[in-house]
Amino acid sequence: MQSTVRRLVFGPERQFASDLGLYGATVPLEPDAIEDPTEMTTLTVPNRMLVLHPSRTTPLAIFTFPAAQPAPHHRKNIALHKQTVADAYAYVRWRAPKLVAAFLDHPAPFFDPPTTVRVPSWSLGRVVLLGDAAAATALLVAMAGAYALAEELAAHPGDLARAFAAYEPRLRREVGMRQRRVGLLSRLMVPRTGPGLAVRNAVGRAVSRTHRIASLEAGNR
Repeated sequence: MQSTVRRLVFGPERQFASDLGLYGATVPLEPDAIEDPTEMTTLTVPNRMLVLHPSRTTPLAIFTFPAAQPAPHHRKNIALHKQTVADAYAYVRWRAPKLVAAFLDHPAPFFDPPTTVRVPSWSLGRVVLLGDAAAATALLVAMAGAYALAEELAAHPGDLARAFAAYEPRLRREVGMRQRRVGLLSRLMVPRTGPGLAVRNAVGRAVSRTHRIASLEAGNR
């Protein structure tokens, strides 16, 4: 999202990147922090979400919460990151105190505001952008872009201009749809009120139910 190549070739980050009004922070946990490696556990209270994610190798605690205004964010200020998370979850119970303590004890926990990136064109000369550098959203899978670019480079050997021109439209429509929804999804993900939390939970249950039904139908074919 903070692409140096994009800044050098296309222009300053402020031209393309905008925050979603949230902070995201993660810290790795000991393997025994997760009871079931196939299950993700979520605690949400108004303005705060805390997730225990089994990940593939190392479990993670994920903190998501609205950014203060003005946002006290400096990418290299780890002490400020830790204080911000500690303050945000000071009143949250369940396993929050232990998970916050793990965040505070870690020498370099992850902390960054989720960002959306919109660049008018993903290529300039011999330079092409991929993944979050091109179109960051919470839902964009960078591997899809890399695969599409590889196919177009193979289909147009030695002709970068044609390869880049074919690669970008393959993803633009899907990316545009996701980026138009990302603001709503970010507000739905971390509701700011009790009623908003009830709506989010109802939507989550409906989606989960639909996913289970679809899985069962696929298994029965």
